[in-house]
Amino acid sequence: MEQQHVPEAVLGRVDSVAWTGSILFMPAAYAIAGPVAGWIGVRETLLGAAAIGTACTVGALLSRSVRDLRRLEEEDVTPSVSRGEVDPAPLPTLSIP
Repeated sequence: MEQQHVPEAVLGRVDSVAWTGSILFMPAAYAIAGPVAGWIGVRETLLGAAAIGTACTVGALLSRSVRDLRRLEEEDVTPSVSRGEVDPAPLPTLSIP
């Protein structure tokens, strides 16, 4: 779905932001999960984590834009740049004197 709805010229940037966000919060989650498990118990911590995950999924599904997202048909899928939808900005270059 991501490859069909994100312009090809910025697909790498969008994907890198998603991965960075995911990887960035992992250490924080690990740092929080240990003390919480020691405080309320492992079973309760796992149930709480499952509840948070379920709430996030349900919250996303309550968004109309997510529910209305559909897969494009094969003949409708063409690179966004060739359709003229995106004028990709040049990436900054590093010049070493």
